[in-house]
Amino acid sequence: GVTVWLRGGTYLLSKTLRFTAEDSGTESSPVVYRAYQAERVALIGGRTITDWKPWKGRILQADLTAQGLQ
Repeated sequence: GVTVWLRGGTYLLSKTLRFTAEDSGTESSPVVYRAYQAERVALIGGRTITDWKPWKGRILQADLTAQGLQ
């Protein structure tokens, strides 16, 4: 089998992460995905929203259109 080691960090994905059957290897030779040693790995499939502004009370708002999200 094969182990794919992911180094620690936050990975911002701009597209959907898709695995196919080939990414699993075979029953006798599997592919395993793991964080390297004790490192923390985060795969993030979203976008960071910035420019928050006060709206009402403790509620904030952000212009998503200006950030290309709508």
